[in-house]
Amino acid sequence: MAVTTPSMFSPWISWSALAATTAPNQFPGQNVTVKGKVKLISVEGGCYQLITTDNIHYELQGEFPKQDGLIVKVRGTLATDLVTACQVGRPLQVENIQILRNH
Repeated sequence: MAVTTPSMFSPWISWSALAATTAPNQFPGQNVTVKGKVKLISVEGGCYQLITTDNIHYELQGEFPKQDGLIVKVRGTLATDLVTACQVGRPLQVENIQILRNH
């Protein structure tokens, strides 16, 4: 059974859904290196999400190839001072990105 609680952005947010997209043992400001697939999300003019091989969702920030479907390895910092319009994952400020595969 999912536990829900009020949220300022939506009437209810499922904690089980949030847990499914939040990486364990990761803290704001921490440097991380993750692999996954870039996905263009068509909200707020377009946002780019990284879905890792462990099904963790990040919202990519900064400079990176904005191409849907890329398989990449990203090194970056979990943003602590950022609230995004899209809210499609934990904000990840890209510091380095390596394209592993195109589509």
